[in-house]
Amino acid sequence: MHSYFIIENHQTTIKIIQEILEEQGEYYCIGTSDDYEEGMNLILKHHPDMVFINIDQVDINTPDVFAYCREMQNYITNKIFFIALSNDERKAYQALKNKFYDYIIKPLRELDIRKTAMQFLKDHNVLPPQTLCLKSYKDYTILKMNDILFLEADNNATDFILVSGKKVSAFKTLKTFEAVLPAIFIRIHHSYIVNTDHISKISFGKLKCSLHHNKIHLPFSKSYRHNLDYLENALEQNAVSYN
Repeated sequence: MHSYFIIENHQTTIKIIQEILEEQGEYYCIGTSDDYEEGMNLILKHHPDMVFINIDQVDINTPDVFAYCREMQNYITNKIFFIALSNDERKAYQALKNKFYDYIIKPLRELDIRKTAMQFLKDHNVLPPQTLCLKSYKDYTILKMNDILFLEADNNATDFILVSGKKVSAFKTLKTFEAVLPAIFIRIHHSYIVNTDHISKISFGKLKCSLHHNKIHLPFSKSYRHNLDYLENALEQNAVSYN
């Protein structure tokens, strides 16, 4: 699934975007704001894939919205895809010149939002890698992604805990692997990254995650609450209620 954030001062516009993307089933909203400064803070905190931004808003603290977007990208390793929202068609060229992913004219049309959403999925839903190669001097260890239960930080090294119970150590930090692993791996704690395909139970109240048929229990951390929200949203898409 792909995350998005909205910076917009009209609630009707926000509602339209959220309703259409929710129908897609591949997107989840991690927040909205009507203020550029607050929006930047939340974007730097949650690292969304896409940002819908009203480039017509007047803000004395942000006179150049394009410079504002470039500044945000400077602080985040993953690329943010900005979608401009404006009443002025003449700003389309300026937005695209500043490397915005797309441009949508207001008042919003359902078709335009749907086209942008579907094009983004087409551009970014590539088949994730099935293996991970760990190199140590002249030795190479090949791990199948589905064989990895979770990763655990060990000072400046990382331990890979496999389904078989075997532990494989790599002399790189957990943050290094967080940046290169496919989307099925999410960080839930300062010390843990889990393979969501092996999650068997989640207790959102107790902030605990169970893996491998409830044989392994790991804690969640509040500092990674945005990943918890992502996981909860993903589960909601396929959950069958029995209450």
